Amino acid sequence: MVNIHPNALEALAVTRIVTLAMQPGTLLEPSIPIGDKGVSFDGHISVYKDNSLKKSSLLGRVPVQVKGKAVEKFSSLQTKYSKLELDDLRNYYNEGGVIFFVCEVMENGNVEVFAKILLPLDLKALIDGYGQQQTTTINLNHVKDLKTLTAICNHFLKEQRRQPVGHIGKHSFHSRKYEKFTVSRISFAPSKEQSTFVNHEMYFYGVDDGIEFPIGLMKFEEFANEGTTYIEINGVLTPYHYKLSELRETDEIILEHSFLISHNRKTKSVRFKLLNFYTLESYQKVLSLLEKIEQDKSVSMFDGSIEITDLKWDDGDYAEIEEGITWLRNMTRVYDKIGIPHDYVSKGTYENLNDYLQSLTEAFIDGNYDSVIKNYPSDIGMLYIRLGEDHILTFYSPNEVEKLQSVAGESFKDKEISLRFDESLEQFKISPFLLVDPEGLLTAANVTLELVKDSFKPDSHVYNKFTYQKTNQFCLECLNAYDKTKLVDYLYLVETIYDHLLANKISEGDYSIAAINYYQTLYRKDKVLSENKLQHIVEIKENPENVEDIMLRLCCNVLLQNVLESKYYFNKLNSKQTEDFLTFPIYTLYQQLVDEV
Repeated sequence: MVNIHPNALEALAVTRIVTLAMQPGTLLEPSIPIGDKGVSFDGHISVYKDNSLKKSSLLGRVPVQVKGKAVEKFSSLQTKYSKLELDDLRNYYNEGGVIFFVCEVMENGNVEVFAKILLPLDLKALIDGYGQQQTTTINLNHVKDLKTLTAICNHFLKEQRRQPVGHIGKHSFHSRKYEKFTVSRISFAPSKEQSTFVNHEMYFYGVDDGIEFPIGLMKFEEFANEGTTYIEINGVLTPYHYKLSELRETDEIILEHSFLISHNRKTKSVRFKLLNFYTLESYQKVLSLLEKIEQDKSVSMFDGSIEITDLKWDDGDYAEIEEGITWLRNMTRVYDKIGIPHDYVSKGTYENLNDYLQSLTEAFIDGNYDSVIKNYPSDIGMLYIRLGEDHILTFYSPNEVEKLQSVAGESFKDKEISLRFDESLEQFKISPFLLVDPEGLLTAANVTLELVKDSFKPDSHVYNKFTYQKTNQFCLECLNAYDKTKLVDYLYLVETIYDHLLANKISEGDYSIAAINYYQTLYRKDKVLSENKLQHIVEIKENPENVEDIMLRLCCNVLLQNVLESKYYFNKLNSKQTEDFLTFPIYTLYQQLVDEV
């Protein structure tokens, strides 16, 4: 254990800082007396614009505290100090901060300087987190030369002006609507450390109307960049989506959300890993890249800024890739047969999709449906089939050779479905999607919004007084599905259907109901209705033929945002009407209206 008298320790520490600061060309003027200490502070360092050190070039004074620490061996980049007292921290805070120096002193008299900037945001965090031991620990970085010391002092003065003590603790991320946020590094990077934001605390400021407000400290655990890079595959530059993350010791590149390249900056080692299945298209690109890497033993990315060469594979590694390529061919056949877009983002993993691959192949390629249908229905209709965490929508027809058809497949494309309605002896052509529960419709892997919208065009779906009821009910179920899932495609679908419905011949009563449902769809989508639409709602409400229609007048008042009248008509509903109203999607808007009061 090194034994140095406290007075000698203090003198050596202060002398080293003064010597470091007072060199030719310096912009610093230390005033740190030996043996004549003030309360909590040992002195200050004056900082100047130029080396004249005149009063006219003074930028400011930095309060300092200096501690000596006897050591047998110098720390390399950082040292710790754990004897800070709460009263000192409060005094530093009230004075607007301090630069805290710890000087490591060896028995031969050699000294190395370490420093920590403590500004109001730092000190507030230390004071708030002060433990029962009545002490706390800070990390201090090495000050190797005058340039580093000058940079520390200038940084202190710059950030101190941005952190008035009266503003500390008064502002948070959510306390006001900021125009933007800015961050500033708390301290300086040790000389051998990579210059990076990663794993370093930052001062965090909010800016409103040109005024900065100190919010607190934040720390980036990773620094990420996302975009597109081009990699040459078989002589063709192929775009790959990437996310580049800089962690403490490694750079991680995720290509196509599916393939991880991890590069350790210290050991220079490289690790590859296939991640979860994302899209078929992504998986195809990743396997193409792996084939290239296996052949060329290298890969170049980001216009050559990252080059990985001399790669070696063992037999086990490449066997996994060959297995993946075979799997990809089989899954591509299934996707194409079912009509799943290659860019569909799967919710499942490679493992659970693999579990379903064989049964889907048997059903849609080989025509054996036992693995996907446990209980065969007796009538035609729509069936949802599981695909791992996803699902697909199919049409089941027991009397056809191809009993199960994907609604997006070629065999289903020209299929016509007609229904006979009770009021008519005639059959009318309808969209096949009218037969399905809408809640899972637009999340099915093989269903797109355009596919469903096209099926409701007038040449594919008849709009008249007979088909009105079922068509309107489908739209209401879609609105309920939107309220549950918030998937906006439901609103686009319903808007399209009502556009067609209102342009065709239906009764005046049906037209009024359809118009109200159309307007509640637009209100959900746009959060507001135009003056013309509001005027039309008033006309529907005041139409003499609707005076006795309590339900219709209630719905009109909800869309007109008439709280008192909405409550009035709601209370006039009989028990059956109330039971029905609670199931209608406009009840959600009614609840929102009355809850706001």
